[in-house]
Amino acid sequence: MKEKKEKKEKSLIDENGNSIPVKFLDALVVERHKLVEEIIDKVLKEEERLKAFKQQCFKKIEAYLAKTAGRYGESWQGNASLYNFSKTKQVAFKIHKVLTFDERLNVAKRKIDEYLKSKTENADDDLKMLVLKAFDVDKKGNVDFKQIFSLKQYKINNPLWQEAMSIIDDAVSVVGSKEYMTFSVRPNPKNDWDSVILNFSALKVDL
Repeated sequence: MKEKKEKKEKSLIDENGNSIPVKFLDALVVERHKLVEEIIDKVLKEEERLKAFKQQCFKKIEAYLAKTAGRYGESWQGNASLYNFSKTKQVAFKIHKVLTFDERLNVAKRKIDEYLKSKTENADDDLKMLVLKAFDVDKKGNVDFKQIFSLKQYKINNPLWQEAMSIIDDAVSVVGSKEYMTFSVRPNPKNDWDSVILNFSALKVDL
């Protein structure tokens, strides 16, 4: 049986789409090209394998949770942490709701501004700074939902403030959800959990 010979490329395509004969290229450039091609080809195959495995995991977990809730005539909602019998392995299933505010958030901010102006003389400067900071936006122009919702912790009975809090509730809506799954193991139930890392870049290896 004849051994399969490695295919030797006669030319390579550069970034401008030009075909360059290999004989005119430095040997290290050609070697680098082959190295990158080999690694990326394997990486793409691993990516597809992981995608298939992830989809399989979600389907199995969702089927189990639906079966559990269905026993009581309900449908599953929310997060779940599943353990093996010895409590040494854990699969955590989490659902993160994607929220958004509509244009009414600006109306709520104006109500809060009115409240702060009415309290100028006796206003708590620290509270005023925290309230205004809650409406700061990031580089993409998005507000921090936690900061906005943190305003509801203040026990302020002023009608303007109360109206603003009510408008904030009306302005928020769920536009989608993202599902996550994490894995943890430990040698015995008395030990701390160790996360199973599937993020290639975060994996620790001996070099």
